[in-house]
Amino acid sequence: MLLPRLFFFSMIALALASGVALAAPAKPNGQANKPAATKPNICSITLNSKDELETFKAEIGEKNANFIELTDLSDDEDGAPNAAASEDDEKSSAPWLRKACRKGIRCDVLLVSGHFGGTFFGESGLSLSMEELESSACDKRCDGILQNPKEVYLFGCNTLAGKKQDHRSPEEYRRVLRADGFTTEQAEQIVAFRYSPIGDAFGDRMRRVFQKTPRIYGFDSVGPSGKNVRPLLKNYFKSIKGKDYYTLKNLQNLDEATNGALAAALRVTAFTQAAGAKELQREQIPACFLNNDKVAFFHKLNWVNSALNSDKSFSYLPAINDWLMQLDRNKHQWTDKEFDVIEPVQMNTKLRDSLSGVVAKRDSAILGMQMKVLTFMNFFGWVLDRDYAVKAEQLLVGDLNQDFDLERKDQICSYAQNNSLRIKMTAAMIPEARWSDPEFISMLRCVSGFEASLMEKAATVYAATDVKAPVHEPLRVLLANLRIPETSAPRYYQILFPQGDQLLTKSQSMLLCEGTLYSASNAMWQVPGLNPAHLENADYLKRTGCYIKYNRNVVKTLLQQARLSLQHTRAVIQGVQLAATKDPTFTLDDQSQMELLDLTLTLDADSLNSASTAWAGVRNISPQLRARVHQELEQLATKPSSHLGQILDAILTGREKTEITYCDRTQRNVQIALDHGHWSNTMIMLDNIALNCWDAPTFKARLNVELLKSQFLRVIGFINALAEKDIEDELTRSEISPTSALPMMQATGVQLANVKSIMSLASLNARAGMGRQGLALKEKDIASMISPQNLAAEALRILPGTSSGLRDQTISLLGARAIESASVNALLEQLVRTNFKRKEFPHMELMALGRQDPRKASEFVVQHMIHFVRDKEATLPSFPGMFDEVRSPLISLVKKGLREKTIPEEAMTRFLSAYAGSMRDFARARSYLQAFGREFTSPKIQSAVRDAIMQVNESEGECREYPRACWSPEGEE
Repeated sequence: MLLPRLFFFSMIALALASGVALAAPAKPNGQANKPAATKPNICSITLNSKDELETFKAEIGEKNANFIELTDLSDDEDGAPNAAASEDDEKSSAPWLRKACRKGIRCDVLLVSGHFGGTFFGESGLSLSMEELESSACDKRCDGILQNPKEVYLFGCNTLAGKKQDHRSPEEYRRVLRADGFTTEQAEQIVAFRYSPIGDAFGDRMRRVFQKTPRIYGFDSVGPSGKNVRPLLKNYFKSIKGKDYYTLKNLQNLDEATNGALAAALRVTAFTQAAGAKELQREQIPACFLNNDKVAFFHKLNWVNSALNSDKSFSYLPAINDWLMQLDRNKHQWTDKEFDVIEPVQMNTKLRDSLSGVVAKRDSAILGMQMKVLTFMNFFGWVLDRDYAVKAEQLLVGDLNQDFDLERKDQICSYAQNNSLRIKMTAAMIPEARWSDPEFISMLRCVSGFEASLMEKAATVYAATDVKAPVHEPLRVLLANLRIPETSAPRYYQILFPQGDQLLTKSQSMLLCEGTLYSASNAMWQVPGLNPAHLENADYLKRTGCYIKYNRNVVKTLLQQARLSLQHTRAVIQGVQLAATKDPTFTLDDQSQMELLDLTLTLDADSLNSASTAWAGVRNISPQLRARVHQELEQLATKPSSHLGQILDAILTGREKTEITYCDRTQRNVQIALDHGHWSNTMIMLDNIALNCWDAPTFKARLNVELLKSQFLRVIGFINALAEKDIEDELTRSEISPTSALPMMQATGVQLANVKSIMSLASLNARAGMGRQGLALKEKDIASMISPQNLAAEALRILPGTSSGLRDQTISLLGARAIESASVNALLEQLVRTNFKRKEFPHMELMALGRQDPRKASEFVVQHMIHFVRDKEATLPSFPGMFDEVRSPLISLVKKGLREKTIPEEAMTRFLSAYAGSMRDFARARSYLQAFGREFTSPKIQSAVRDAIMQVNESEGECREYPRACWSPEGEE
């Protein structure tokens, strides 16, 4: 059976024939008058060759016409994004056309250049489909582009083609389109519109898009390339030279008469000319009518009934079905009254028989349309459900006795995947020859769901196929992606690997161990035991365990083997790991847990990670094991830090609930480690306390906070005793990453006495920042852990000295915390002034001064703006919050300088750019910049304002596209 049933024809719209009339609503009032134009607007949509546009520019002259390239237009003039416009653009395949429509552009001539096959496309990477043009023609905002032109040039093959076949067969045309980059389904759709009786011809569709254009030029077969058409167009312009043809007055007087000069110049091509379908109003075009929310639903249904019972029913099918498909996407619930309106369509035997002819025989050129016609017939009851699946299989797959090639496979897969189709095929339906046909097997993967006989046949063929055979990989992919039900899994395993006590072959391993089918939720094959002879082979357990269920009996066997031979230790751990990860019900009895712990204590570093995973799956830790682990951890506290200690700690804390004595025992072990001089082990245990005890109120109440503070200070003392160059090496060697411990230490209120201790804290913080979560403490958090008095005293002692790590750390602390010390402020001001004349401005010192004395720092920034105004390499110095008018007087000082003309206007480009780059409240930034532009109206400042607004818009776009990369500057704190 073919599921799900879908409506078809993604193409939009077709014309209204006489006899099926649609009422036209009253026209809206005219728009306000605009100043009269003095020269014509020649609009262009250049998707491929620029030869045509360049010829028009050269021959007419840019002084005689306004040339407007629609694909290059930006959005609203002030650059501010419009939410409604953005949503409109997202729904469109050509958002640049929607933008042009919103701008109200009016074209007198329109040039469209690109390859065409139902869609204009080319080297630009942009495209413009027939459906997009028709949809835009329903939008009154696009009238200036699609209805106002007096001439439309459609440079592309078949742009005004009819249904009559040219020198190419439909199949040949389909192959040409595929070679041009169209998908299989797109190519079939284009061929169907070009040659089949369903839908209207491109020429008729273009006439409705450019409804009021008297002269539409195009080609009814192959069109010339841009390179070849250039000399022909030059001949055309030569023939009309001196006739003022492209003046506004002449263009407005053009009628539907043939452009003889153009026809003569292009006589060696398939040139043709048409006029817009002015006899139709917009609301009478089916696509516009059916998608008009103001038209009553029953009115639409009545028209559908009339249209499908008219002699032009084939022309209306795409537009009607597009509307039906939209209803289906919107989950429209049909009522009996609604069905009653279109019920007469079921009685239309002429339409039924005509459509039956379309699907009578598989035609690869229009396969997609045939499938859609079949679905349409099923909807109206012309093809019964029992016949529908059989016919769908015949059309989609075709004759199974014929070999499959890559193109046939791609065609079937493309349609099946794009329409979510699945066909239930059995092994009996497939000739034996197809099982050695790799393209056929790949096709099965696209269209077939699980079927028991199909699975058994595919598995049997795969098991007997050499790994180098062409059909091997397609069979593996097919089987690996089958959703095999639990009831069929044993048979599947039995076919692929009948003996569970042997090593897997390469072919078996590729399928059983490298696929995505097997997980804890899938049935596993339970076997009574393992083959001890293979336990020394690491691949045996690794590969066998990917599909065999490791129950407790199997694990006991493994543990017994480990007691007999230590060389099996790693294999045992690996086996328990597999059992724990594959089986959610896996448990170990008390004796096995103790034996597993004994094994864990003997493992080398490489095997401990496997042990960690194994223990994570042991869900029933016994009291005896807990006590034993605590004893081992107490012993380890007397030694340097080790990976084993972390594994044992995880055994206790990896359960659903940590035992209440864990925090007491661990804090005691911290003291033991410190007494033995193992500060790195101490930090690891403090991190465990923070992670498992600090945030749990019941456990936190048992902690001795004063003891924690003293323990942390002792760790800092150990680090202080190390040489500065040795600190990083020691931290790296001990693998410390105190992500949780440092915030806990800050929360306890620990205060450090000097900058040296702060540097040790910063080193620990840097180690914590090497993980994915970033730094554990921010700069301001670190600065809060030294008192203002101590920081001031340290600053007065350290800053006058030469450059050093201590000096840099002190300046960094002053940049993060205000301490209100006039002596420190004076010292910072002196440091900034000393280095003021350098291009490489002392930014760290200025940031510190900005935190301590924002006014003085602002004065330095203004002086820098004036001094380096003409130096393009200089950058504007900054400090935290300098653009915050509450915290900093910088903006008011700059405005004052502009009014008093002490600050050159040239300096504003750099200043406003820095402002734009620092802000992440984009609406506020735009509002401020626009207000700045209203206050200062000189051309230089206006230019700087526009550039800054553009910078804000670009930043906003980047933040929208990459939110994680959108940092928030400290200036907006």
